[in-house]
Amino acid sequence: MRCSRYYIEGEKVGLIDVFIDRLPGLPDNIHYDLEGYYWIAIHMDHTYEWDLARKYPYIRKLFAFLEKYLKPPPLAKNSGAVVVDLDGNLIGRYYDPELKFITTGIKIKEHLYLANIMGSFIIRLNLTQYPATP
Repeated sequence: MRCSRYYIEGEKVGLIDVFIDRLPGLPDNIHYDLEGYYWIAIHMDHTYEWDLARKYPYIRKLFAFLEKYLKPPPLAKNSGAVVVDLDGNLIGRYYDPELKFITTGIKIKEHLYLANIMGSFIIRLNLTQYPATP
């Protein structure tokens, strides 16, 4: 639930540091909108159950079994996207409790486009009509 920054030029070339930490869920793709913001897709929300799965391999195996036979996994929820500034400060969050497995959030003009890996659809959200959740 963090994104790192890798420097490719300048004084810090080759170094890695934390760009944003404590995201509200598991990050996926990151897109820059040419207006000074990064849009980070949040694949699924952070839950206590996923914390346990990271600590205990047996629980991860159990989740893999459940995913195989109960698609989608029962813990996936609150998918969407977050927007951060160039310094990694969280600006807003766009999500819905019913969304699952959003992998891409791209802002084009006043619309946010969200893509899903489990379905064959794209969500188009008018950002002027529906502001971000702070």
